[in-house]
Amino acid sequence: MAQFLLETLPLRPAHSSRLLPCPSAAIHSSSTCSLGRQASRPYQSCTPFGRRPLSRWAPACQVAVLDEPQVGNTPEEDSAPAAESTEEASLDDLYSQFDTLLVDGGREFEAGDMIMGVVTHTDKRGAYVDVGGKMSAFVQTEDITLGPLQKASQILAPGMRRQFMVVTKRMDDASYLSIKNLELDLVWERAKQMADLKAVVPVTVDSQQRAGFLCSFQDLPTLTAFMPASHSPETDIVGKKIDVKIIDCLKENNRLIVSNRAVRSSSSVVRSCKVGQVLEAVIRSIQPYGAFLELDGNFTGLLHISNVSQDRVSRMDSVMNVGDKIKAMVIMNENDGTRVSLSTKALEPQPGDMLKNPGLVYEKAEEMAALFRERAQQATTASQDDPFASQDSTSESVDS
Repeated sequence: MAQFLLETLPLRPAHSSRLLPCPSAAIHSSSTCSLGRQASRPYQSCTPFGRRPLSRWAPACQVAVLDEPQVGNTPEEDSAPAAESTEEASLDDLYSQFDTLLVDGGREFEAGDMIMGVVTHTDKRGAYVDVGGKMSAFVQTEDITLGPLQKASQILAPGMRRQFMVVTKRMDDASYLSIKNLELDLVWERAKQMADLKAVVPVTVDSQQRAGFLCSFQDLPTLTAFMPASHSPETDIVGKKIDVKIIDCLKENNRLIVSNRAVRSSSSVVRSCKVGQVLEAVIRSIQPYGAFLELDGNFTGLLHISNVSQDRVSRMDSVMNVGDKIKAMVIMNENDGTRVSLSTKALEPQPGDMLKNPGLVYEKAEEMAALFRERAQQATTASQDDPFASQDSTSESVDS
């Protein structure tokens, strides 16, 4: 067959504009045709669409012998339909198992559980929440927040994802949720922190009872505290605002007891301390924004993180620990000793000493405080002569 092709194919002039087809180019991109290699020089290019010869005459033929196709399917092709059917069966099984998990394998939520959900839509009664699976959930408008609320859409919107608390579960597997209960837990947690820190808290005396008074908090909504008569400043205080300390806080029994006497019993040292005075203190609590210091066993001052050192402090717990005894200087004393702000930055001989050698700072505390008071006095004197220079001088003395 190959010999027949060689004899029947005519020669074509090389100057013809038509490119010569080369079947061999589809198999191997060589520079010459395997059958015409002896009849011509190498070609300049070889593509599936043809080649342009370098010699005057092209080779007599461009022939490539291909393997004859096999008759019938390969073993791989024979097994393909069976594999496809097996794969389809496996997918059907997976979908069936997934549906079963949604119906039978879902978690059973109980009252008090914390769950995550996505608000789907709201109406005048409340909001509908998707909590996964096929269980429906609903939060009523009155259970959305501790404060007054007219419509659920004022706080919740479709697509909003947040935490809810399960409060009840109906017979049809629909659950009622609450956000207000979560907020109430946070309020009790904050009250417990205030009690631990012996913080001074303003309250309003709402009514007088047989053994004392009922008070409400401005910063702790919905909580009502009891103040024994022996801990009140006087008897005619209904409707007045007074400062108290939380002396007993127990959420489980809904017990919250406050005292005004604890505020008034602050030591005379704290109440009369002046700006620039050095106090000894014990660290009772460390927060991300600073540390609360116990000054006299019954009062707490704040050392803000910005007043620890002239160098940057990224974390309070990297510099101080609960129970450490330190020395700090008073930089603010308001409300007769009920709000005292402290600083160790002003006591540093060199910037960053609180981070490198806090013992040196405490050793030279009185010396640095005296220097601070001297600068403050100079700023006060300068303010009498030049009122416009007083602000700059005062700020420089505090920063240093």
